[in-house]
Amino acid sequence: MDLGKTVSISLWDDLATTTGQELLDMVDSSPVIAMKSLKVSDFQGVSLSTIGKSTLAINPDLPEAQNLKSWFDSKGKDTSLAPIGAEMGATRKSMYSDRIFLSHITSDPAMGQEKPVFFSLNAIISHIKPEQHMWYRACKTCCNKVTEAFGSGYWSERCNKNASECSLRYIMVIKVSDPNGEAWVSVFNEHAEKIIGYSADELDRIRKERRSLTTLNPLS
Repeated sequence: MDLGKTVSISLWDDLATTTGQELLDMVDSSPVIAMKSLKVSDFQGVSLSTIGKSTLAINPDLPEAQNLKSWFDSKGKDTSLAPIGAEMGATRKSMYSDRIFLSHITSDPAMGQEKPVFFSLNAIISHIKPEQHMWYRACKTCCNKVTEAFGSGYWSERCNKNASECSLRYIMVIKVSDPNGEAWVSVFNEHAEKIIGYSADELDRIRKERRSLTTLNPLS
């Protein structure tokens, strides 16, 4: 109330289809809402959106809600309100405003199933699966997966052609951890190269050279 600010909130899934319609039907009465467990992003300054575990109560029986309603009825509805975060400007948006903990993901199995969800994490790599196939054979032109062609070479379905050579591209699974949890994530070529320090082709060459040395020097 004292700040005189507004914020946009996006409702998703059941909150949009049920509670959202209820709010539309009673919008003329200026209802007060209380919400919990929202995602914060820096879209257009600052905005909020619901996630799987978000809750929403309309006109809750709380002193804060009653005070807000009284303020709005007496002077708030005639007050000029500005969006919160608008003063930040496009060049001063916080790069951390949409950061969440891993527990927000792992506690909501439905997250990302119906539509992509984007967020930022600050986590460390705690484990890389040693038994995994860390790369796939890819077309040098389109980077899509290729298969061994009949006779020789590699067939690219997307390019619809056979090539004598291919390249290797990373697709590896790693475990990341933060103060609130841990999760397995897939990392693709460009980011995997930054983690490993070598391209997939270079790492494969090093691996083959070391295997060759082990074969030549079995006692070393």
